[in-house]
Amino acid sequence: MTVTDLTIGNYCSIDLVYPRDPSENRARRTDAVTQAQLAIQSGGSLYAENCRFVSRLNLCPICGAKKALYRSCHFECTDDSLNGDAVHVGCDFDLYGGRPIYRTGRTGAVFIDCDFRVHNGGGQYLTKEGGPAAMINCRFEGSPRELGWTKYPAAYLKCYQSGVTLNGSPVTLGGTGAPESVDISASPALGAYLLPGGSPNIENLLGSPSLPTLLELTPDRAELISGGENLCLSAQSRFFNGELCQENVSFSVRAADEGCVTLRADSRRVYVTGKNSGPDLRRVVVTAVSESGLEAAAELSVAPYPVLAPTVEGLKLVRESSALTLEYELSIKNRRDISDINWYRADGGVWKLCAVSKENPLKTYRPTEADAGLRIKAVIIPRVSGSERGEPTEAVSEPVENVPLNRIFTDFSDIPEEIFPPEPGRWILDCAKPEDVIPNSESFGDWYYDVAVPYKYGATGNGSVGKGFYQNVQGARLRYTPVHSNGGKMTLTVTCDPAKTAGQGLGSAGQYIDFGLKFDNATLSGPALRVIRLKDASDAVSMALVRYDCGKVEYLTELVRTSCFITGCSVRLSFDGGRLTADVSTSSPVPSEKTKKGYAERVHLEDELPDSPDCGIMIWHTGSPGSGGWQNTIMLHSVEAEWG
Repeated sequence: MTVTDLTIGNYCSIDLVYPRDPSENRARRTDAVTQAQLAIQSGGSLYAENCRFVSRLNLCPICGAKKALYRSCHFECTDDSLNGDAVHVGCDFDLYGGRPIYRTGRTGAVFIDCDFRVHNGGGQYLTKEGGPAAMINCRFEGSPRELGWTKYPAAYLKCYQSGVTLNGSPVTLGGTGAPESVDISASPALGAYLLPGGSPNIENLLGSPSLPTLLELTPDRAELISGGENLCLSAQSRFFNGELCQENVSFSVRAADEGCVTLRADSRRVYVTGKNSGPDLRRVVVTAVSESGLEAAAELSVAPYPVLAPTVEGLKLVRESSALTLEYELSIKNRRDISDINWYRADGGVWKLCAVSKENPLKTYRPTEADAGLRIKAVIIPRVSGSERGEPTEAVSEPVENVPLNRIFTDFSDIPEEIFPPEPGRWILDCAKPEDVIPNSESFGDWYYDVAVPYKYGATGNGSVGKGFYQNVQGARLRYTPVHSNGGKMTLTVTCDPAKTAGQGLGSAGQYIDFGLKFDNATLSGPALRVIRLKDASDAVSMALVRYDCGKVEYLTELVRTSCFITGCSVRLSFDGGRLTADVSTSSPVPSEKTKKGYAERVHLEDELPDSPDCGIMIWHTGSPGSGGWQNTIMLHSVEAEWG
């Protein structure tokens, strides 16, 4: 298919302006940035010349061809918009989002003699999820905070560049020394993109190829045990059309890793043997370089030489102030302690799990109101780096006293990520569909979820800083019902980071998260703060107080549109003397353009409500986790509550 001298525009989110014939102008239908595609092609080839593709989110400028060449075309877009398998020559781009391509496919995307105008001050990347790409003699303009191929480059990602500038100065995508950026200016690989006179080598890319554009190393990730079996890595070059090409390849590791592995290679394969004599797991990157200058990499986790499982010595449980500490030594002293320590309370003759090790041995446990008067048991399964797990050993305390009976705090670093039957004094994780959610609707899709792991603890990215608890499925719910509750006043404070950085919080309009206090978790009744993404804004959320009554929800206040639901968000709910209040703010600076739009920088809501005997906590997230399993999530860093 060939298209020339054509404008394809989507006036869903932007005005379409035709300077030569103003009668054809079309005013935008909404101020929100809305997902919409221009055109999709099924197979075949595409040649587009002197065309304008104008939209915002999901531009989709006739994507889908097996071969695609855009020459002298103009693109306006935000994220997830461009063709990730195409060749672009002499094109210009207005980038209103930080990641115009979701993921490049096959052998990647190519940009030759192209101009990119960056219209946002955040990080500017080519892709959201990575993939191969090449930029030859391209120019960026603007003030991006960062400029890279992708925000979280995998160790095995390799992209190619030559003659790239930012505001007229040479620049390396990903930063100086970025391993994912390969400068091919002085390499034979440049000939795959440019002819000797400097014109684009279209014949090599989309016609009869003679020079490869991709080197693969498989597997690109693997685990290796020192002293165990060898690992074989195979290198293979490909032309831009995906066909295989024969090239000789050399292999290497960094000088600092040479003592950790041994390489034995031939022209296209390398056999790797682990010889990590240190105490910890080592991350080693094997790099392959072809004779034309292409690169590939594989990331290996090299475990140390195995040792026997350690035994526990001198085990004792010590009460110090408000905490219990498990003191012990291991029989193996020169390896890192990676023992699992789990904590249990004796309740009704049954030991109930209440805290677990996640990344490091959980040596300290702080009893809660649910532990008052009960014995606590710590079980250690000893292990050091490179060893098997040893035999479990346990220590049991006397009944604990003097614990707070009207307060709970968690940073989620020790909460079991399991589903337990609902009971007071335990954080209950599950997933469920609220009554006001309509499956197969625009906001909620088919509402599919697997209830096995509602929440995960760890690090993600984008706006979520550090580690915390984030939802793993749509409908993830977190609840706590106090053991001792007589009604009265209550406060709830939640600190959280939405992964979304523009302020929209959730993946689609209509999705929401509720923060409830004074809650009856058995009947799903009580007040909450609702944070919801609406169609009228793609860079803000709206907030209101709501009340659940046996699962049905009514709004207590008007919705307030706000820009404060970003990194460093603090949600504080309070009930005192029949008055319910909510205060939401952020520690991050709020962009001035959002203030100009009239978005509230902080939110204060209040309403009158009768008291109830309930003091439960409920957090319910109806949004989908998003790409990568986390890019639409809201990371919970801490929850603190007091009542009575």
